Amino acid sequence: MEVEEQQQRHLVVNKRIISSMETDVRGGLVLTNVVFFFIILSTGTVLFHAGVNNITTVEEATQALCPLAGNMAYALFACGIIGTGLLAIPVLAGSLSYMLAETFGWKEGLDRKFHDAKGFYGTLIVSIGLGLSIDYFNISPIKAL
Repeated sequence: MEVEEQQQRHLVVNKRIISSMETDVRGGLVLTNVVFFFIILSTGTVLFHAGVNNITTVEEATQALCPLAGNMAYALFACGIIGTGLLAIPVLAGSLSYMLAETFGWKEGLDRKFHDAKGFYGTLIVSIGLGLSIDYFNISPIKAL
C-alpha cells in the first residue's frame, strides 16, 4: 500500500525512511519467529508430558493445556486462535490477491474501486470465503494444515 500511495502522489522516496522501515520489518520478523519458536516449544512440552501425541481437534489441544493454564485454558486458547485468525486471514487473502493480480496482469490495489480491479477483489472475496467455509464443510483445520 505504501508503494501504491507513493505512485499516486508521485512522491520521491526518502532512502533513510525505507532503510529504517527495512530494519523495523526485519526486527519484527526475528522477534515473531523467536516468540513462535517458544510457543511451539512450550506447547509441545506440555502436550508431550500430558501424554497427548496425536491431536486431531483444537479442543484436544486445549484440554491438554489445562495443566499449564488451569481452567482459563479454553479462554486463553480461544483468544489466541481468534487473534491469529484476525491477523492471518486478511494478510493471506491480500497476499494471494496481489500475487494473482501480478501474475495475470490485473489491476490491483486496495486503493482502487471494485469495478477498477475486479480480479483482485474477486480473488480476495473468494479466498476469504473459502477460508471461512472450512468449518461448514467439516474439514479439520489441524488435518488441513
